[in-house]
Amino acid sequence: MRCRFATLGDMRFTFTAAAERALTFASGWCSRTEREELETGSLLVGLLSEPECRAAIMLAMHGVDIPAVCQQWPVLERSEQTPPRCNGGELPANDTPHGGVSQRRVLSPDVEDSIQAACDRLDFLPRPLELSTEDLLLGLVAGDHEVSAWLRQRGLDPDAIEVEIRQMHGYTVSADTLNDESPAAADSEKEEPMYEQFTDRARKVMQLANQEAQRFNHEYIGTEHILLGVVKEGSGIGANVLKSMGIDLRKIRLEVEKLIQVGRPRAAIGKLPLTPRAKKVIEDSMEEAMLLGRSHVGTEHILLGLIRETDDVTSQILLNLGLTANAIRQAAWTLYGHTTEPPKCDEQLTDGSFFERIAKRLAAGPFADLAAAMAACPTLSIISLPKNIETLRILDAAANRAREGLRVIEDYVRFVLDDRHLTDLCKQLRHDLMAALLTISIDQRMAARETQEDVGTVLTTSAESRRDDLAGVVRANFARLQESLRSLEEFGKLAKAELAESFKQLRYRVYTLERAIEITSSSIKRLGAVRLYVLIDGRDSPEEFERLVVSLIQAGVHAIQLRDKRLGDRELLACARVLRALTLETPALCIVNDRPDLAALAGADGVHVGQEEISVKDARRIVGPQALVGVSAHSIEQARQAVLDGANYIGVGPTFPSGTKPFERFPGVELLRAVAAEIRLPAFAIGGITRENVHEVLAAGFSRIAVSGAVASADDPGLAAKQLLEVLNTHKMEPRINTDEHG
Repeated sequence: MRCRFATLGDMRFTFTAAAERALTFASGWCSRTEREELETGSLLVGLLSEPECRAAIMLAMHGVDIPAVCQQWPVLERSEQTPPRCNGGELPANDTPHGGVSQRRVLSPDVEDSIQAACDRLDFLPRPLELSTEDLLLGLVAGDHEVSAWLRQRGLDPDAIEVEIRQMHGYTVSADTLNDESPAAADSEKEEPMYEQFTDRARKVMQLANQEAQRFNHEYIGTEHILLGVVKEGSGIGANVLKSMGIDLRKIRLEVEKLIQVGRPRAAIGKLPLTPRAKKVIEDSMEEAMLLGRSHVGTEHILLGLIRETDDVTSQILLNLGLTANAIRQAAWTLYGHTTEPPKCDEQLTDGSFFERIAKRLAAGPFADLAAAMAACPTLSIISLPKNIETLRILDAAANRAREGLRVIEDYVRFVLDDRHLTDLCKQLRHDLMAALLTISIDQRMAARETQEDVGTVLTTSAESRRDDLAGVVRANFARLQESLRSLEEFGKLAKAELAESFKQLRYRVYTLERAIEITSSSIKRLGAVRLYVLIDGRDSPEEFERLVVSLIQAGVHAIQLRDKRLGDRELLACARVLRALTLETPALCIVNDRPDLAALAGADGVHVGQEEISVKDARRIVGPQALVGVSAHSIEQARQAVLDGANYIGVGPTFPSGTKPFERFPGVELLRAVAAEIRLPAFAIGGITRENVHEVLAAGFSRIAVSGAVASADDPGLAAKQLLEVLNTHKMEPRINTDEHG
């Protein structure tokens, strides 16, 4: 299930199903003094109404329950009527309100501030955010209101909650180190000649720009990171200029983050170099400071430097908001306390004569040392390319083909597969490709480009002018992309070995992406009708085992896995062969657990391996390319890795406790929601699933389940399987891909 989007100002986010239920329940509680708005106390009650969610568990550990909340705030009471509407933030609509109470409640300013606090602390997560109950609790505890103070008095610590949330998303961090400066930030704190003439707030902007670049796994500081630094610093003259002109800083951040692609995870590497354009922004800010008669570069001058780079995307964001350099100068001049007009410059000058005069004054003025430091500032290096025009034309053409091919592939996984994980991988590749191409001078590429006289533009073949299906489009563009990267690699060697190596590594990542997309597409088609997957043991006798298998096949079970840790190899192989023989002429799949060798000997349809067993790669070598290989995944990271490893399907869980296999931790339906939201490889929810709780699995966005005890331990396994199938069949399966077009 995908939750609707909600908005708070210009901020856009969704809620998990548990969070929506909590908000809906909260909307039925209000203060006797304020019945129109959803208040923080009501939100706290709503979180406690979901006893199995993480927020309620965290609260219970500190003795917080609904009676305690009502005792602390006696004015809270359950409303039985729809409260009136008014302007402001609003809860998302829900078709199933709790107890008939309207869920369309206006958010109070304190609740809005709490959600904003949660979003600010969750800046390590991609946008738009999907807020869970623990995220809402984090905002409540981190806020600045009466409920926040009470929760902190009860022992709830926002840093500890944030650490737990970070760990849930795979980040290794402790409460002691959460607020420590990163190596990059610590390194930036050191006084640098380059920033000696910067105000404290301007230096902070550059530190934050470095942190933003690291947050997005970038290897450089670009203009986009500097603008994020201005916004995040939030209290300098630059930010106040924007506020005075009616610009919402959150809107700028959202606009920038829409354009930024997250790079591949990498270790923090200290202070990052500036891109040539970012370095130019700093130089421009020095000129602006001198123009406005200031002895130090402030945040307002950095903002002016950003908007002056008019052919840069960061400048376009500011210009699209209605800003101009002269308007920013006027606002800054006013904030300085002047009542006169600021010094004027002609923004329409094309020869740069005005700023050339300013630049000459820099060498002798208060920024002389800064100008010298800028010259020595580490910059993202632009490589020295071969002088011959032919090599430049090849590099330019190959770069264009690579970008175009990758975009076609990204469109396929985004709009056909509807796979967010694979789309993110495509975007990361595209970002890293662009980062590598940044080191090749765009000016030289444009000078070398000659499309009109290119003999290749009039050459074509019949194969190029037609595609049979979607699969043909994808495969053709993978070939185009890989060939282009090879060309960039080979001709890049004429310029710099490191450049060639970067294209080589990109090509290897493309091979992995191609396999993941192909296997995802083929597995969706192959397992399209497989929804009920039953795990069984070898029973106490061959006859009992055969009766069980026959009953499951007759009931319509789609896949049967043999899993029995008690049996020796001979007995297990004998059972596997019986299972194979009985399913051979039926639609039911025959799967063997953990043992690819026995699966191959029995001629099974596939093998399933866990996180502690043999790898997908080794299992594939044994069972062959046609067999199915499934993998257990207990976290979203493991599910993503299974896609890259070439698995045909994943078993996601454990969802609920069960007597079949002990687990210390149960990711629960929250993990199901996370996987359903971003992965389209066939996925089966597993762990403690029964006819009574299967609806929770379906509500989480899963339409496939794997069960053991609910069927195999039932008095009548065949009947138990039929009952589960009835539930599954009444739930419409979400279409994954147009298999007719895919071919």
